[in-house]
Amino acid sequence: MRQTRKSLGAAGEADAALYLTRIGYRIVGQNIRPFPGMSRGELDIIAWERDVLVFVEVKTRSRPLSNQGYPSESIDYTKRRQLIKLANAYIGINRIGEVACRFDVIFVIPRPDAPSMIHLVRNAFDGSE
Repeated sequence: MRQTRKSLGAAGEADAALYLTRIGYRIVGQNIRPFPGMSRGELDIIAWERDVLVFVEVKTRSRPLSNQGYPSESIDYTKRRQLIKLANAYIGINRIGEVACRFDVIFVIPRPDAPSMIHLVRNAFDGSE
């Protein structure tokens, strides 16, 4: 049975969260939206890795990388700017203050009869754009 885009994305985010937890990230939020004054956008996963606040964009695909490029390449300038604005809003709303932050991208390919293929890119783009 073919998955819908929404169910594929949800499965990928669940696999990503489990993977991140297993490698030591402490997840503090998933699918966070909307923010006051921002009608669009979502932060897929927010987590701490030691003392770094990490905003993780999850990219789920139904096929391997082959000609789709790497996950960080699938985040264009406009999407990066949006994620940075959302992250700043999250930090402000939650009164987090000065903290080291970074943006990771995790690429997930769910497989029906085997564990998902997962590729994590730490510090995928600079948050100062």
